[in-house]
Amino acid sequence: MKVHLREMVKRDMEGVLAMECVENPCWCRDDYDTLLRRRNAAGMVAEQGDMIHGVMVYIRTAKRIEIKRFLVDRDSRRKTVGTQMFYKLADKLAPQRRTKLVFSTSEYETPGHLFLRDMGCICTGVHRGVFDGADEYRFVFKIKEGVAA
Repeated sequence: MKVHLREMVKRDMEGVLAMECVENPCWCRDDYDTLLRRRNAAGMVAEQGDMIHGVMVYIRTAKRIEIKRFLVDRDSRRKTVGTQMFYKLADKLAPQRRTKLVFSTSEYETPGHLFLRDMGCICTGVHRGVFDGADEYRFVFKIKEGVAA
């Protein structure tokens, strides 16, 4: 499925929240608003026609891009939507002198771990209780510029 990736705008929030309501744990409007108000944060949506099939929210730092939310609609999974989103982020690495993509995923997100592995990411660390005060482990995946081509 070919999707168009563009910057997220306010009118996209309804479609994004509709995808979120089936996820566990889900983000609410306040979570998105709080993060996207930051100067170095950005959001993108994957759309086809009027339907939103994916969303990603990330923070740009001097040396890397930290992905805070990477979500594909359940009905659009296994249809290359996530792959297109991943490569769009990977394309942002070299031109802006950022050399790493960093993903932090819950220990319960096995499909996400497998997706990141297939994209060439490696797990570089495990952290406990660093996400919203939850007592869970977070796996940190990284990819360097030039690996995802």
